Amino acid sequence: MGAFHAMFGLIVIAITILLTLWNIIRISARLNGPSLRPVAMGLIDLEILFGIITFIVHPIWGAFLLHPITMLIAAVVFHIMTGKKKSSGVQLTGFILTTVLLLIGVSFASM
Repeated sequence: MGAFHAMFGLIVIAITILLTLWNIIRISARLNGPSLRPVAMGLIDLEILFGIITFIVHPIWGAFLLHPITMLIAAVVFHIMTGKKKSSGVQLTGFILTTVLLLIGVSFASM
C-alpha cells in the first residue's frame, strides 16, 4: 500500500502543479475558464485517505510525522482558500500555497 500511496502522490502533485499553473494563467489573463478545483480536491482527499490507510497498516514515528501533518495542512488550506465564494486572489494563493505545502510534505517523507 505504501508504494501505491507514493506513486499516486506523485501523480497528485504533478496534476496539482499543472492546475496551479492553469489558474495562474486563467486569473492573470482574466479568462472565464473553470478553476478545475474539484479535480484537485478529489485527488488530494483520495491521497489523504490512502495515506491514512498506509499509516494504519505500517505506522512510522519520529520526524516522519512531519509528512502527514504537512499534507493534512495542505488539504485544509486547499479546502478553505479555493472555495467559489473566495476572491480570485485568495483562490490563486490557495492553489500556490497548497502546491508548496505538498512539495514540502513530500520532502519529509524521506525522513
